[in-house]
Amino acid sequence: HAVAVLTARAAPSEARRDAAIADFVAASGPSAEVSLARSRLATLALGELGRRVDLSASAHDPFAALLATVLAPTGHDDGKMAAAVALGLVTSGAVASFLPALLENLETAEMATPTEYVLLAALKEVVVAAKHDPADALAPLVPRLVARLVRSSDARDEPTRNMVAECLGALAWITPEPTAACLDTLQGRPAAAPPDDDADARARWTAAAAPGSRPSP
Repeated sequence: HAVAVLTARAAPSEARRDAAIADFVAASGPSAEVSLARSRLATLALGELGRRVDLSASAHDPFAALLATVLAPTGHDDGKMAAAVALGLVTSGAVASFLPALLENLETAEMATPTEYVLLAALKEVVVAAKHDPADALAPLVPRLVARLVRSSDARDEPTRNMVAECLGALAWITPEPTAACLDTLQGRPAAAPPDDDADARARWTAAAAPGSRPSP
C-alpha cells in the first residue's frame, strides 16, 4: 500500500507517474522476468494505485495487463488471485471505463472454472469499494451484475457461492431494491426431492449468506 500511496502523492507530473505505472505493469505481467516477490509487490502496488487514481488514460493499460495475468492458461494460483484483486481495485478507480470489460469477461467465462472464480474475486473488489465510495457509473450495470451473479448462485463449489454472496451483500448496500428482489427470488426457489441434485438449495444458501452484509430493512 505504501508504494502506491507514495507514487500517487509524490509523482506530481504525469510523466513520473506514467513511468511508475510502466514499471509496475512490466513487473506484474504473466511473462515478467522478475522474482516472484517483486512481481507480487508490483501487482499490489498497481492495484492500490488504481484504487486511488483513475488509470483509464494510461498508455500502459494496467487493466489489460492484469486481466492477461488472470486469464493466462498457466501461472501460480496465488499469483492469479493477487492479479484478480488488483484488477478489481484498478476497476474500482475507473468504473465507467473498466467495469463493462470486466463484466463481459465474466459473462463469457466458462462456469465452474478457476477463471470464473478469480473474475468473481475481481468483481467483489469493485462492489465492496463501491459500497464504501459509491460510483454513479456502477448503477446502470447493476442488472447485468445481478444476473451474472445469479448464474453462479447455485454453484457446487462453496468458495464460488461465498464470493457470489459477498458481491450480492455489497450490492444490497448500493442498490437495495433490485438486489433485495433478487435475494428474495433465490430464497424462494423450491427444494428438490432427494436424491435429486438440489441446485435450488445451494441458491437459497447463497441468498441466506448474502444479507449478512446488507442493511436491515
